Amino acid sequence: MVDRLHQLKYEVIEVQFGNKADDVRKYLNKGAEMWGRVKGGVSIGSVEKDELLVTDLTGVEYRGMTADQIQQESKKST
Repeated sequence: MVDRLHQLKYEVIEVQFGNKADDVRKYLNKGAEMWGRVKGGVSIGSVEKDELLVTDLTGVEYRGMTADQIQQESKKST
């Protein structure tokens, strides 16, 4: 997908969701961290009140891990 967006001349930042999170005490990996930050932005009104978008962004569940880290639910469980 990133390659295709580059071909279409979109400016894209590629993110490896399995990489280490910036806040390793709170999140298990980069994907969980990005989801957590977006969900936090939605809850404080940083995202326009589009009902479908808000549902998509906040519908992913998470579970606590050891050391109080957050992990997203797996794709298989959605």
